[in-house]
Amino acid sequence: MIITVFGNLLLKNDSTPLKALPVLQKRFPEITFEIKDPTEECMPSENPWWIIDTVKGIKEVTLFKSLKDFEAKLKAVSRVSLHDFDLGFHLLLLKKISPDLEVRIIGVPPEDNGRVVEEIAAMLHPT
Repeated sequence: MIITVFGNLLLKNDSTPLKALPVLQKRFPEITFEIKDPTEECMPSENPWWIIDTVKGIKEVTLFKSLKDFEAKLKAVSRVSLHDFDLGFHLLLLKKISPDLEVRIIGVPPEDNGRVVEEIAAMLHPT
């Protein structure tokens, strides 16, 4: 399994997935975690495409099992300029190009609640 991880260590509100990554890599050596830049390297590695990224407006780690689920979350966030062109918007465009694309997005809140690694781990290996 390959999981694409997006984030930016220079931005506090976008760094949580990357900060959790070393622990996840040790805990799940069978998973390949690929750090990507969503503005330059945003192409699926597998189908379904597993992604870990920061999602504004959530308080706990959330698994979006489809773009339709994720799109419902996106509708709550207004977009008024190209500065609002983020991963979610890019995924919606990719879905138009590749209608068979399936995604699983593990959305991480901007603020680490101290349980992020455990919540992500539960989604990768449900008990």
